[in-house]
Amino acid sequence: GTRFIFASDEFYLLAGQQLPSDEAYEGYQMLENGVGMIRDFLSSPVPQLPSSIPSPKKIILATGKLFAPVLEKAIESLHSIKNLEIEVRMMTNYTFGEVTTVTGLLAGKDFLQQIKPAEADLLLVSPNVLKFGTETLLDDLTLDDLRQQLDMDIQVGGSNIAELFQTILGQGSNVVEPQFGYSTHALKENQ
Repeated sequence: GTRFIFASDEFYLLAGQQLPSDEAYEGYQMLENGVGMIRDFLSSPVPQLPSSIPSPKKIILATGKLFAPVLEKAIESLHSIKNLEIEVRMMTNYTFGEVTTVTGLLAGKDFLQQIKPAEADLLLVSPNVLKFGTETLLDDLTLDDLRQQLDMDIQVGGSNIAELFQTILGQGSNVVEPQFGYSTHALKENQ
């Protein structure tokens, strides 16, 4: 009564195939292994979008090469909001090598090398780049280190598309649990 094999999200993306439905992941039991993370991220309902925001704002969504095309498509509706300029920045992983394409293995120096100081009003990073319970990245740089060196506001974007949209629109609390180093599935069950 269960699937014997669950392919990782990377398998589907590299093969150019659609991700399975939400039900196919049977409760996301292997979420922390990259099995269903993207489907889970996309499955939450997005908030109603305003036609404009009060003042001009430029936001960069920094992500790994593998997820960038998915994220670009997921945020298409945000491009119609007046005064909002939003860019999905596909980051190269110089820390572990360019063949490493997942977002969760980006280090602080990768952000510093590919984002110019004061380039945007807000930089949003994935909670997957942070060590559990901290605002520390893999190379021990912190979000405060990045804020200081990049001279811009930096926040965690959200663990699903609804949280990301709320953060972009200034509607969220921006209290997002880092997802590096623990079971995402266990956190989902405890919510």
